[in-house]
Amino acid sequence: MKKKHPLSKKARRLMIVFSVIIILLTCIGVSISYYYQAKSSYKAFGFGYTRTVAEMLDGDKIENYITTKTKDDYYNAVEKKLKNIQSDNRAGADEKKDEAMIDYFYVVAKTDEGMMYIWNTNESEDYQFGDVKAFDTADKYVFEKEFKENPEEELMFSRTATQEYFVSAHSPIFNTDGEVVALVGAQMQVQGVSKLVTQYIPTVVAILLVIIAAGAVVMFMSLRKLIIKPISRLNEAAKQMVTFIARGERHPVEIHSEDEIEELADSFNTMSEEMIEYIQKLAAAGEEKQKMIAELNVANTIQTGALPQVTEAFRENPAFSIDASMTPARDVGGDFYDFFFIDENHLALVMADVSGKGIPAALFMMNTKVLINDRALMGGTPAEILQGVNKRLCAQNEADMFVTVWLGILDLSTGIITAANAGHDNPVVYRKGGNFGILENKRGFVLGGMESAKYKNFEIRLQPGDKLFLYTDGVPEATREDKKMFGEDGMLATLNAHKADAPGQLLQAVKDDIARFMDDSPQFDDLTMLCVEYKG
Repeated sequence: MKKKHPLSKKARRLMIVFSVIIILLTCIGVSISYYYQAKSSYKAFGFGYTRTVAEMLDGDKIENYITTKTKDDYYNAVEKKLKNIQSDNRAGADEKKDEAMIDYFYVVAKTDEGMMYIWNTNESEDYQFGDVKAFDTADKYVFEKEFKENPEEELMFSRTATQEYFVSAHSPIFNTDGEVVALVGAQMQVQGVSKLVTQYIPTVVAILLVIIAAGAVVMFMSLRKLIIKPISRLNEAAKQMVTFIARGERHPVEIHSEDEIEELADSFNTMSEEMIEYIQKLAAAGEEKQKMIAELNVANTIQTGALPQVTEAFRENPAFSIDASMTPARDVGGDFYDFFFIDENHLALVMADVSGKGIPAALFMMNTKVLINDRALMGGTPAEILQGVNKRLCAQNEADMFVTVWLGILDLSTGIITAANAGHDNPVVYRKGGNFGILENKRGFVLGGMESAKYKNFEIRLQPGDKLFLYTDGVPEATREDKKMFGEDGMLATLNAHKADAPGQLLQAVKDDIARFMDDSPQFDDLTMLCVEYKG
């Protein structure tokens, strides 16, 4: 006779194996999730600093330092600024305890002998101004990856002999001819990795052990009570129950054995009742969905109403012609545009893109729009306005959202646009008699990302007949199901094909071409555009 094994023994074995698997999978999942979240955070943090510092530095001066190896007042001022940034960051990291911290900045140039140090805020390191370090494997890799016009922005991970983790970010520095002359690097202490290894994972394991142990005890006791004798009669009743559920009929399974099978039958009866209720709820869910769609339509109407319209005051102004449009990817979107008079001679132009989609992005969009409008009407340059709005957003940004913004103020008497860019796409400018072309400008950090971010003003001079086209990344990045993007080339081709059109007709032409390009593929990002023609 074949030996039989008690169900209680089988249950114990299964629960032990199951518990071990759950713990292992959870630890692996926690580690992987933490790694990618930390990597993304450190990348945004590190390259945010290096890009900002790179834009701050004068590449022509650096070329001079490489040749002369002589410091001047500019050199000393930059060195002081780098140390101040480093000090401010360390103070903030000490308060938060679990954030990445800038250990030091350094600026190096490429020479035939190796890499020459220009600035190095790590005073304990051997290499300082003018010193040349021979390339090692890591140095060569960094220069191959980052010493070019459009680097890949790849983080470099390292660990010291004392088991401290570091991450390095590098950004190129350009001279006035657009050539890369040096790299600015930021080495960061990654305090969170040690915390993950020494605190977080052991804590998760301990909590899981307690929860699983408690659950295993309860489950084992229940199984021993409910699963002892053959359940063939209950199995037959269960088959009939499925038929009754499909009909929506209530036929409880009647078993009065006064043992474990009777209790299992009660569980089947409960499940049957819940399934019937669930089917009834599904019918009600259809009505709830329709109500939600109606509420989203109202939200879309409210959001659309918050965007400015081309009223009579704008249409009848002889100095310019303007139009704008927004097509959200969902019922409500995170992009927005704005244009309004600061005074009778100055017109503010805004194009922005909030991170994320849906209701959260729409709420953040409304808040940002109001803050920009209010701050602009108080006066100041675009850089000052963006800096003020950024501080307000950072102070109340518990959701860790951010927004890219291009802000310009058009002087209607001169055609000069004074502008500042917070991480947004470059504008497109049309010169009368020529073609549309992308205008490169200096970009600052996004709003809501770093309270200490600074922004710089720049000018665009428009002559009568010139046009300015602003957009969000949903336009060039409109992507079909075959992964092909509309692209900047497609956008410029459409603009130049309709360069003689009025702003409103021009925007419609771009939307039509994108619709033809997408060929019924779903829209994944908001499409937002603004065009202004200066008439003098």
